[in-house]
Amino acid sequence: RWLGAGHDVTATAGARHSQLRRQVAGLLSARSGAPRLPAMLASAMSFCRGWSVGRTYPVLPQMHRLVGDPVGLALANHPLGDRVHDAITYARYSVGPGLGAYPAMFRFYPGYLLARRRMTRFLGAIIEDHRAHPPSSDRPADFIDGLLGGVDEEGRPLPPAAVFANAQMVYTNSILYGGPSMAFL
Repeated sequence: RWLGAGHDVTATAGARHSQLRRQVAGLLSARSGAPRLPAMLASAMSFCRGWSVGRTYPVLPQMHRLVGDPVGLALANHPLGDRVHDAITYARYSVGPGLGAYPAMFRFYPGYLLARRRMTRFLGAIIEDHRAHPPSSDRPADFIDGLLGGVDEEGRPLPPAAVFANAQMVYTNSILYGGPSMAFL
């Protein structure tokens, strides 16, 4: 089971997968993200303004950050910030063994365990912040709010482990797929 939850859209099948996929697809639609585009653009522009003319930068780390902050703002109301290295390590070593890209023993790598603890705290704080401060006129509902209001295939609220397992996709998927795609372009 992915992250021990058994309710992660990327690691379920059958009715459970179909139910989660329908919910997640709606939360990740262009229409649901449209209200956040100005904040995403402002975040990206602010980061790019830190680049100096004539200086060279390693592309992939820059793209990880350029993707991680706006996507985090849009989907979780929290930029990734200085947690980029932890997010990359967490994403690679939690997804890699599951997909066969790394041996399973890599789940015990000390750097991964440290990144996992830090990302677990970060994601836990985001989820708790969303519980404590529901959407309002100041903060439109986002992906995390949708997960907190989500239901399983039997109509029951998603258990906390399922909310966490799906919430981590905000950062792991943007880091694993968005950053390298942008670096390639």
